[in-house]
Amino acid sequence: MRKRGKYNFLTILLFILFVGFLTQSLEGPFIFSIQDLTYGTKINKFIVHDYEGKKLTLPFNDSLTLIYFFNIKNHLHLNNLLELDYLERNLNHIKPILRIVGISKGKDNYFQKIFTQYKLNFFLVNDKKNSISKRFQTNCNFCLKVILIDKSSRIRYVASHLDLFFSKRNNL
Repeated sequence: MRKRGKYNFLTILLFILFVGFLTQSLEGPFIFSIQDLTYGTKINKFIVHDYEGKKLTLPFNDSLTLIYFFNIKNHLHLNNLLELDYLERNLNHIKPILRIVGISKGKDNYFQKIFTQYKLNFFLVNDKKNSISKRFQTNCNFCLKVILIDKSSRIRYVASHLDLFFSKRNNL
């Protein structure tokens, strides 16, 4: 009996070490570690192209940057796009303070259809190679993640949804 407990402990210890090794080997200059996606973390500038090919340098210097990871095939996620569009239009009515970038993975023509159908007022990015998703440790096949970055390129909010009360309470 004692021997079995010893082997279980060693198995668990080896598993933890192996997972730790994998996590360390995945980190690099392009991918953040999990603890780095926290409040105040500085995000280095990176370039993406929206579904039309327009070059975007994120995070934006002139305003808050809200990065919204979503599944373009999920109807509920598409409803959130409309809410974000409403938020963006109302916040920026007088002075541009927020720029939104929706990121998902799918067929190019589907992005065009969604953008035209909903008349969105923000950028949509097709993350075909999952490079942005990997950068922010998100799986866009099933994801729903919101990251708010301030003008100084620091993370101010990370969640699986946008909590407007949290944002207001913390003056975001």
